[in-house]
Amino acid sequence: GSFLVAIGDSALYHNNSIEYGDAIKNTAVGSKSLYSNSQGSNNTATGFQSLYYNSTGDGNTAFGSQALYSNVGGMGNTGIGYGALRTNINAYNNTAVGHEALLANTEGDDNTAIGRWAMFGNMSGDDNTAVGYAALHGISYGDNNTAVGKYSGTGDFSGSTINPSNSTFIGYNASISFLCTNATGIGYEAHPDDDDQVRIGNSSILEIGGYADWTNLSSDGKYISDVQENVAGLDFIMKLRPVTY
Repeated sequence: GSFLVAIGDSALYHNNSIEYGDAIKNTAVGSKSLYSNSQGSNNTATGFQSLYYNSTGDGNTAFGSQALYSNVGGMGNTGIGYGALRTNINAYNNTAVGHEALLANTEGDDNTAIGRWAMFGNMSGDDNTAVGYAALHGISYGDNNTAVGKYSGTGDFSGSTINPSNSTFIGYNASISFLCTNATGIGYEAHPDDDDQVRIGNSSILEIGGYADWTNLSSDGKYISDVQENVAGLDFIMKLRPVTY
């Protein structure tokens, strides 16, 4: 291999360039960091057993004890913090920042988790964003969710698994306690309770208002397309025959 840096007991221990261009440009700092690497390139591992099982994965960055520990062939992942993305095996393009963020992820791609235990239980969910302590903690396979705030999108935080999809939760403990689709909760403890539902605030909210009238998108002319002036109009009205009886 070429362009390699290894500092620490058994760092890059198995690095072996089987083919030209493999197992190059790796940096391992810490005991047994990138220990199993055989073909992966452009990896950076800092911390005890960081990227320990990486074999063929390229372009990963691990910073923290056992960060990306189980990664074998996953590429483009970033794990910062103790145990971040620890069980990731072959998943791609995940970013985990925080103690055990995305800890259980094995197959989910393109997720971003920032905060301790953020997306802790996710295994195969894709395209999720969680920001905050234990945000989306209970998700295991839901896709396309966004959660911002402590405990946002976590359910009741009792260890139960919820798997929303295409849902948004913003605020402390804004969440839902069951599988749902296209739900939105905004505000402290805002809890939508069905699919295709939006909840703003909790039961303590006394007033919701603004300086402009509410706009119904289904009827407002600004949001209607393909308008045609083909209504019968006056000719139709003149043919009406009003009667009394």
